[in-house]
Amino acid sequence: MKSNARYADEREFSDIAAEKTLANVPGDLKLSNIDSFEDLCGKIDYLRSVPAFFRSLRSKRVLELGCGNGWISLRFAKSGAHVWACDISPKMIELAQRYARAAGVNITYDTMICEEMTYEDNFFDFVFMHMALHHCDIAATAKQIHRVLKPGGKALIIEDYAYHPLMRIYRALTPNKHTSHERPLTERDVSTFVSPFSRQSVQWSGLFNVFETTGNKLLQRLRPVVRRIDAFLLAHVSSLAKYSRIVVVKVVK
Repeated sequence: MKSNARYADEREFSDIAAEKTLANVPGDLKLSNIDSFEDLCGKIDYLRSVPAFFRSLRSKRVLELGCGNGWISLRFAKSGAHVWACDISPKMIELAQRYARAAGVNITYDTMICEEMTYEDNFFDFVFMHMALHHCDIAATAKQIHRVLKPGGKALIIEDYAYHPLMRIYRALTPNKHTSHERPLTERDVSTFVSPFSRQSVQWSGLFNVFETTGNKLLQRLRPVVRRIDAFLLAHVSSLAKYSRIVVVKVVK
């Protein structure tokens, strides 16, 4: 019963967010600058290492879990992958489908709970999850990802980390932006997630470079400098990694 209540709350939260967009934009919905996944990764710091991990996406079976409005799945499709995407929210799936139609790409969308996937065993080459695992039962989701991956298949998750001081304050001050069930990942959560897999690696991003996108022109000008500071500190002071905003976890079945 506890899981059912969590599922209902998470679904309602996402449905409401999607309905705002669906209600305010008539006709076809378009996301601007729909480029390839590789090009997208070149623009966002914490994604920069992903293409080298997945290598070529062309003709690969790729699953995005917790896809939201599908902004990343669109890029997978633009890179030539065969893409499946699922989300707990039927309204988010409706929104993602409309974006996909407007972009002219073919993606298989499913309304599905990550902990209870119905995809075949050993089916996908890659599984990707962006800022969604913290809504889920981590052990159950890891088990499902392991099940649906082909032998040697790869999965990658990107998540908020629990220890960044500024983000802890932000989360405390903005409870309406989060569900009551979600929480950023801890070190123990990462250990739980990687446990079913044969190989794993963990990277961190965002000590001072906290916001990847902003309309503030001063912050935009400062970003290259802040990126270099972050890169230097993370490379030379390993104890600071824990206080990064983002954790990137890569695993191989």
